[in-house]
Amino acid sequence: YSINAAVTNDSSLFDSTSAYAGGSAIPKPVQSFSMRDDTDGVALIWKNPSVQTDGTPLNDLAYILLYRVGILFDSVTQSMSDTGQMREYYDAISGYHKYKLQVKDSETPENTSTISDELFGHGGLLFSYDEDFESDDGGVYLTGTWYTTTQIAKSGSRSITDSPAGNYIQQTTTYFMLPPVVLGSEPVLEYQDIAIVRSGSFVYVEISTNGRKSFASLKTYNAFIQSKWLDGSADSGDWVKQTVDLKSYAGDTATIRFRLTAGTGATWDGWFVDDIVVRDEGVLVTANVSVNEGWNMVSV
Repeated sequence: YSINAAVTNDSSLFDSTSAYAGGSAIPKPVQSFSMRDDTDGVALIWKNPSVQTDGTPLNDLAYILLYRVGILFDSVTQSMSDTGQMREYYDAISGYHKYKLQVKDSETPENTSTISDELFGHGGLLFSYDEDFESDDGGVYLTGTWYTTTQIAKSGSRSITDSPAGNYIQQTTTYFMLPPVVLGSEPVLEYQDIAIVRSGSFVYVEISTNGRKSFASLKTYNAFIQSKWLDGSADSGDWVKQTVDLKSYAGDTATIRFRLTAGTGATWDGWFVDDIVVRDEGVLVTANVSVNEGWNMVSV
């Protein structure tokens, strides 16, 4: 709109403004929402919307609301000049957490966008991992009924299993994930396990190097790779050491997942895992050794 003042023989300069009549009052949600696992926390990255849900301009952007594990924990003040811009927020926290974002405007009453998809982030990158589950769950992310158990263990008194209370459940998929590890030049995964898992069901060891957006298979098997696993129950003599070469992922930040997928047939005791290690075989270990006069290399 433009307006000016006029008299019979003269007129002022025009003054102009713009407004949007009608249209949606609801802002679009954020775009390009992603996560970055970091050493001391989680980085949340997104692009602010520039329009309402019907495509009309968003001229009253006020806040981005941040949700962690479904609970609003902070908000980021924004303005009209921030529309369409990339933004980053750093959450100084450790462990696995799920995040969602929501857009809020400055109207009265206020309007909010739909909530974004929920993404996983992990605060605290590791450069190696060594866990025997004796003191806690080792910082892993658990789904289904995965938990530590004293039923059987390779070392100490505890391991981790998909079904602490009995057999695994038909037609289910459950897993646990290790914290992300920055792999060295010669990385290797080692673990002890007992897979009392019948034909038609399988255990998978998988790896993700893209922030858990997708996983690639490292190993797939069931009880039929070991004759001592075929009796349907886990015994102390059933442990097998598994070793996986990770050199093709050297230098990546990797999340390793242990997943059990149960078929429609009868179920057995399940999968027991212990003494998980992610290490770099290329790390040089040095130590000072005191020697006595008269020793030779054979004695040392």
